[in-house]
Order: sequence, then C-alpha cells, then structure tokens
Amino acid sequence: LLVGNNTVTVSLKAGSTASTTFKIEVAKLAVDVPTEVAGLVYNGEKQKGVDEGEHYWLSDNTGTYAANYTATAELKDKDNTEWSTGGTDNVTIPWSIAPMTLDGTVLAPTDLTYDGNAKEATFNRTSGELFNGDAVTIEYSGDNVNVTEAGFTATAVLPSGDNYAWADDTAPSASFTVTPKPVVIGVTGDLSKTYDGHAVDRVDRCG
Repeated sequence: LLVGNNTVTVSLKAGSTASTTFKIEVAKLAVDVPTEVAGLVYNGEKQKGVDEGEHYWLSDNTGTYAANYTATAELKDKDNTEWSTGGTDNVTIPWSIAPMTLDGTVLAPTDLTYDGNAKEATFNRTSGELFNGDAVTIEYSGDNVNVTEAGFTATAVLPSGDNYAWADDTAPSASFTVTPKPVVIGVTGDLSKTYDGHAVDRVDRCG
C-alpha cells in the first residue's frame, strides 16, 4: 500500500463474483525532529552537536570550537515521511559548544628583591583543562622592575579566541611590590687607633 487513499477489493468466496470494496488510507511515517546534544564543552576535538537518524540527512552538525552552530535536517523520502511536527520542509536545529572553564591563582615571583630584571609571576591552574598547546599568560600593569610605592599587578590572560572562560568571569590577579636590594658596606684597613685627639679619616675601601 502507498501513502494516501488506497482502494482494496476483496472477493467474498473463491469462484464467486461477489466482492466488496473499501478504502484504506495510509499515513506518512512521522519522523521526530532531531535535537541538539546537550552539555558539549570545548575539548580541542571535533564534536557532534546533532545525532544522525535513519530517515534524514544532516549538515553542519559537527564543530570544534566554542561557538553557536545551526544544523540542518532534510528528510530522505519526502513522499512517504514527514516531520512529527508536520510538513516536510528542511528544519534547522541550533546547538552549541560551551567554552572550557578555567580557574586558578596568580603566584608571586620567586624573588621580589630588586636586581634590575623584570619580576615574573606564574599562573597556577586549579580547574579546567588546556588543549593543543594553549597556555594562560600573565599581563603586567605598573612597574615590575623597579622599587615603587605602587608596585605592580599581574593578571592572568586566557588564550586568544572564545574557547576558554574564567569560572567567575573575572581574571585572577594579584599585586606585588619590588623590594630594595640590601647594600652591605665593607670597610678595610686598620680600624684600631689610640686616641690622640684627632679625627679618624682613613678608610681604604668601602663597597
């Protein structure tokens, strides 16, 4: 039987010319509209946002980067199938890959004593993952070389693009101050003298 109205004739008895005719209506097969795969998070690999089905083709249902996507589903046999929501036109299915959420703290440079070099903080990741060689970098504001009253602030910076996000939407940061380098003065020479009423003015070297 085909989809639509079908006329069926049934003989009442073998060899008899008596028969009856009735109609049977065959409905199209109802196909559920595909839905998005929920909970996708960026992992550096291609992911499927809408699953394939027996009765339809899909396009734009895979992606790699954190973003919003739109897949299109098309019925393979529009004569005999239709969407469960009605109709046979192509349908679109929005889906998405969420950014990987990172969290952590900015750690102080190993030595904050002034030495003429820039002081470099480090980032300690406490949650989330990084993929394909991506790394969190540190951005500085203020003076991280010289001794200043204001000091400097080190702020963690996500890899470029939209594949990562901070857990609370705020980049971890910390403030530090470069401390003065202690100066040790050494004096050489004969530091002993018998009092004779004159000032002592002999110093061979100090440094």
